[in-house]
Amino acid sequence: MSDVRRLLKKQKQERAKRVEHPFAKYDDTGRLLCIVCNSLVKNENVWPAHLGSSLHRQQIEKLKALKNKRPAPEQEQGQQAKRTKFENISSDEEEDDEEEEHKEDLPSDFFDQQEEPMEEDIPEPVKPNTIPAGFFDDPEQEAKAQRVANEQAKLTLEKDLNEFHETMIDVSAETKQLEEEDDETLYANRNQDIFEEQAILDARVEKLKQMRSTGTIVPKEQDDDDEMRQELKTNVRHLLAKKQSKSVSSMFDDDESSSDDE
Repeated sequence: MSDVRRLLKKQKQERAKRVEHPFAKYDDTGRLLCIVCNSLVKNENVWPAHLGSSLHRQQIEKLKALKNKRPAPEQEQGQQAKRTKFENISSDEEEDDEEEEHKEDLPSDFFDQQEEPMEEDIPEPVKPNTIPAGFFDDPEQEAKAQRVANEQAKLTLEKDLNEFHETMIDVSAETKQLEEEDDETLYANRNQDIFEEQAILDARVEKLKQMRSTGTIVPKEQDDDDEMRQELKTNVRHLLAKKQSKSVSSMFDDDESSSDDE
């Protein structure tokens, strides 16, 4: 039995694979980590259960909420453009102030001598606190661009969630298949052990019958054989303790009946 158990354990170890998942990560010591929950997962077999846990789902919801709070790229560009326009206005006002100070340093009749030609070159002064034309033009277009960006972000998030659910389904199916294969192997080996011990038991009984018929059996040897027979039965029952079938139960009942008849 110990050889069978070692073989099954070896087969399980060979089937164990590293988890390949967007949220899975291995540290330097080879331990499995979940980057979403930032927590240690015991082994690869419980990874699907961790993905379906309430803690993991709460972390996913938090990431979704955080992603929705981020400003859209078009909105950031609009805010940057507004800041640039205000900076340009402030720069123009500073230039006008410097020009006024320069005029105060000139003689009083300086502009009278060159009045006509200077009229064409003097730019129109910018009124203080004046917002440039077109600053608030087309607000509907800006709102529309923002809505489009938000919708695109939602579609991307939904796509990621769908891929995540598909990955969970595939992992669950693979895990279930491996468990079924392990159960089949375990039951097959267990049945083989039962058949072998039953064959030994039958051989012992047959030998006892022959010795009894020839009159060569010794009472003490008979007691030892009965004790061995009972021990073999106990071992077989122990193998079927977890999941005992009706066929095996009837086999023991028939065997005990034949023993009483003898």
